[in-house]
Amino acid sequence: MATITSTTKINEDNTSATKFLQVALGDATDIYQVIFSLDKVSGVDITHGGGNAYDVPINYNKGESDNSSTVLDIVLAGKGTAVYTLSIDVTTNADKTAYDNANINYETFLTDTGTTDENGISVYTVNAGAPSQPTLNFAVLVSSSIEFVWE
Repeated sequence: MATITSTTKINEDNTSATKFLQVALGDATDIYQVIFSLDKVSGVDITHGGGNAYDVPINYNKGESDNSSTVLDIVLAGKGTAVYTLSIDVTTNADKTAYDNANINYETFLTDTGTTDENGISVYTVNAGAPSQPTLNFAVLVSSSIEFVWE
């Protein structure tokens, strides 16, 4: 199971709103996907990942095979101190395979209605005897509090 081994502020400059946080995960060999978001403890609002609200989940490593180290870009909305914890949703390759297999089975119980919804996506009905729709399992890792300062 993956663990947070470190959260390190890179080139910390208290005169700038922009911060960079390097996150290292241990036992990251069987990871399919890592999703990052932040939880506000106190202080100034922040954005991450190019202007997204702190609580918006982002996959910084999309398409990469190495999830052991990730750099998050953080921007403080105003001068002051911001204290946050980092939440990381980790899905293993085994969890993804189990989900894919369960979804293949579930899809055998669907019938295309021949219609689409307002977004142009096909609408299906679920036939009798269908299993519950599968969900992708993930573990949630939470860091200790991290302080960002803009003076």
